[in-house]
Amino acid sequence: MQLPEARPKQPLKPVGVGADIQSIFFDMWRQEHPDADIQDVPGDLVTTSASGLDPHITLQSAEFQLERVSSAWAAKKKTDASVIRKDIGKILQRNAAAPWKV
Repeated sequence: MQLPEARPKQPLKPVGVGADIQSIFFDMWRQEHPDADIQDVPGDLVTTSASGLDPHITLQSAEFQLERVSSAWAAKKKTDASVIRKDIGKILQRNAAAPWKV
């Protein structure tokens, strides 16, 4: 017996470990929740270290967090967030490196 509005069963394919499994489960969840209000974030923020302190994130991920981090530092240091944001932005650009530079 199939319940009203139930989706037909889909066979699960064997997968590897790590990101493969994470992406498959996320895809399944997303299909079941198409109207969920989610924000696009850089992939390495949701598929790597859970500590939130990974020093080897992409420049895109660092820039994505820039507003939150600079605001928190400004509050802690009791200073202007725009100054801290500008300083951090300079550090990011100076230290950004592309892997396998040619």
